[in-house]
Formats: sequence, C-alpha cells, structure tokens
Amino acid sequence: MYLCQIIGFGPAALGLFIAADRDSSLGELLDGGLKVVDKGSPIQQWNGMDYHIEANSASIDFVSGINQNGLFSECLKSKSATTLKEAGQDRISLRISSEFLLEVARTAHSLISSNPNCDLETNRQISKIVKMKDGTYTTWDSKNQLVAQSETVTIAIGANADRPPMERDCFPDASDKLCLSCEDILRDTSRDTLQKFIENKSSILIRGGSHSAFSTADYILSIAEGKLEKDQITIVHRHRVRQWFADADQAGGVEALHSGDWPDLKNKDTGEINKFTGLRGRAKKLYEDIVSGREKKVNLVPLDATEIVSEKARNAQVIVDATGYVARQIIIEDEARNQIPLDWQGGNVLKDPQTREVMSNGRPLTGLYALGLGFADPGVDGPQVGINFFHGPCSTAIVSQILSTSS
Repeated sequence: MYLCQIIGFGPAALGLFIAADRDSSLGELLDGGLKVVDKGSPIQQWNGMDYHIEANSASIDFVSGINQNGLFSECLKSKSATTLKEAGQDRISLRISSEFLLEVARTAHSLISSNPNCDLETNRQISKIVKMKDGTYTTWDSKNQLVAQSETVTIAIGANADRPPMERDCFPDASDKLCLSCEDILRDTSRDTLQKFIENKSSILIRGGSHSAFSTADYILSIAEGKLEKDQITIVHRHRVRQWFADADQAGGVEALHSGDWPDLKNKDTGEINKFTGLRGRAKKLYEDIVSGREKKVNLVPLDATEIVSEKARNAQVIVDATGYVARQIIIEDEARNQIPLDWQGGNVLKDPQTREVMSNGRPLTGLYALGLGFADPGVDGPQVGINFFHGPCSTAIVSQILSTSS
C-alpha cells in the first residue's frame, strides 16, 4: 500500500515535491511510497503551462519556492530560471514558466523512478476514488480497473475551460459556427484554422470578460499581423470588467470596493485590488486601449445589450468561450459505492483551510487532499490562484498532513 497517491503531474502537483524538499522531508515522503498517475503524455512531452498568456503570478514566484541547496537546485541554473529571476515581480509568458517547470518535472520524475517504493504512470486517467471503511483509498481508472490503494490521496488534476450553455436569447443557434475554447487558442492548437477565418474577414466573438478572454483577443491580434478590420473581434461580457491594481489608491480610491453586482475585491494581505480576478499586463493594456478608442479592431458589448449581442452572434463565424475555468470532475464514493458529494463554490471545490482536505457536506474528508486550479485555497478575494500558493503554504500543509499519517 502506498502512503499517498497523487492524481496529476502538472504544475500544482510539483508543489508537493518542492515543498517536501524545502522542508528536508522529500526522502521521507518518497520512502513512504508514492503512486503518481497522470492522464497526459510521458515526461518527454510535458507541457503543463504552455499557454500564450501572461502568468497570474509574479515571475519570481516560480523559482522562489525552490530550496537553493536541495534536490531541485540544478533547475535554478537553467536559462528559463534566469529569465524568471530577472523578471522579478513582472508577469511574463507562461511559456517561460512552463520551460522551467519542465526542468522541475524531470527532476521529480527521476526521483520517483529511482525509488523502489514509488511509481509514476502516464496516459492513465483516474475517474473514481473510493474511500474504504478502514480509511484508506482505492483509485479506479476510466476502464473501471483498480489502479492502487493508499493511505491518502492528493488531487491535482487542474481545471477545464468552463463552457456554459449559450444564452438562447442572444445565441439562438451556433451549429454553423466554429466554436473554440480560449484554451484551444492560447495553447496554439487552432492557429492554422483561425488564421483562415481571419484572412476571410470572418467576425470573431469571445464570450467572457476574464483575463483569459482579453488574452485571447490579444493573441488573435498578434497572429493576425494587421489583417483584422474594425470591430472584427467582439468581446461579450456579463459583468463589469475587473482590472488588477497594486493598491486602492492606484484603483482610484476604495469607495467602490464591495459594492455593485460585481464588486472590486481588496486582498487584505497585499492590498492589491482584484488580485485573482483582474486583468493585468497585456490583457489590461488591451482593455484600456479598447475603452479609450485606441484599439478599433476589438469592441466590447455587455451581455444585457441583447439585440446587439444577437446581431454580433448571428454575424460571427467563430465563437470562443473564455468564461473561466471549473474543476475537473472526479467521482468520490464510499466502499458501498454511494457517491460522496463535494462542496463547491463557483467553479472551485471547497477545502478545509487548515488541512487542505476536500469538503463534503461541510466536513473534511480525512486523508483526501487537493490543490491547484479548481481546487485553490479560499480567500477573502476569491480562490487563491497562484504558483506561490500551490508551491507554498498549500503544498507545505498537505505534505505535513501526509507525513503525519505515516508517523
């Protein structure tokens, strides 16, 4: 039996190895026995954060959690690590961060492979976790085959792009449209197809007013190479667009905070406004350019302007969903195969703030932990989505809990 099963081997999951190494307990964690299962490709094709979008976290956060004298110290000598350190508090492309985390993933993979008590499987998807009567857990794959049994489980499977049903009064029929998610575009998997629509002067409609939505529009502008016409891109937003600000003074005062149907949110620890939800970097600059009239190829339309949205939707040949992310679904059952419901808030699974165990009916499920996008720690200003949280206090708490199980 393993000490812990880790479901997922992406950026968030790496935090467990980084945190354990930082606290000089990685050897104990590995010797206790880890089973890592990931639905993705082998390590040679790892691309956990390969997006054309600026990071939500400061560049330095991707490297600051690494123990400079630990087992991941060699990763700090890479070109990507140098770029991240030099960028400091600035946000740069996630593609650079992904290059660095690939180095971390390779090191973690080597450590797992060299320990006889550990195992890593790729191209296998966990679809169900069963909590046994004795408190241990079994996992089952998409073919309903038993994968492993362990004392604890950590879920780090990330989130999917949220693609809610289209509002029928605005989007009566999209069957004849090219429908994409922002992930399709920001991962560059639809570039050739998209460029053909751009060259044909096709209208593009983006649903959502998030950082991803404006980053998607910015990326389309960059690959269009000046071929777009006025108002060829439309961004339809449900709520007032939030912008990130370093503090309330920069945001123009605090009188608007916590007011309205989509209020600005102040982070009590950093003083930042809309730290986890606001536009920043190139996305924020694009929004400001659109509002000021400097950028004429993109126009903003609120969803409640039904007639305008309907007209834009009818004329659009491409519709892109950029309405945020929601945690990937995974079934939790008891030994009698009764489903155990998880507690949700928006697109995020709720967790115990101390242990990071997932919550069911207001109570933590002992030994079942989670972290990462869709499973972020709660905060007064929304789920704390950032690599400094995933690789910092969240992973530290989970590792501590896992090791206390074996002691």
